[in-house]
Amino acid sequence: MITKTPTIILFIIFAFLLSLLPIYPLWAEGREISQTGETLYQELRFVSLAEYNASEIFARNAWGKPILVIYIVLKIVNYIALFTISWLSALLLVGLIKRVYLKT
Repeated sequence: MITKTPTIILFIIFAFLLSLLPIYPLWAEGREISQTGETLYQELRFVSLAEYNASEIFARNAWGKPILVIYIVLKIVNYIALFTISWLSALLLVGLIKRVYLKT
């Protein structure tokens, strides 16, 4: 158990730091109202995970079920990518540190 502790600690640190970066795709929908009528638009933006979750809550309340499927699929992909990259980064860093210290 003691050998997995550095990996788990680094995994948590990497997951936290990666969740703050604006690298997660967000499918945003907007509505513009003018004198000529109403215009709906969609755009792909990259946001942090906290902003993504806040946008999902807003979209769920404002848009309803049609957009909810897109948000759920993107949320699953975002979290899988976050956990996979964090875990592999932690394993790589622990492996590099062990290799450096075992060589000396």
